[in-house]
Amino acid sequence: MDRGWDKIWQQKGPGRWQFLLWLIRHGRLITNAEKYRRHHLHITGKCPVCKCARESILHALRDCSRVQRNWERLVHPNRWAEFMIMDYREWLDWNLRMVKVGVHDDICWQFIF
Repeated sequence: MDRGWDKIWQQKGPGRWQFLLWLIRHGRLITNAEKYRRHHLHITGKCPVCKCARESILHALRDCSRVQRNWERLVHPNRWAEFMIMDYREWLDWNLRMVKVGVHDDICWQFIF
């Protein structure tokens, strides 16, 4: 049984943050690619930030070149390959349970994430 949602509801913070994490975990976050797939509401489904790639959940949260610049400042270099290889569900679960991912050891990773 998939229990990934347990970690989501254990997160401290506003309910809307938990709901956002729930949407991501269940693949329900609406991206341009999803809008295009469902209703052709967006002309291309491309990322509005980098305009290069299809805007999937993982692209919007991690893989967009502009977003990656921010992650590169936060994720410890020893964890970078691991951080970048997972699909969105594994990636979210991994980030919610990890403690020492960031370059700042004195700050809890879940607080940054």
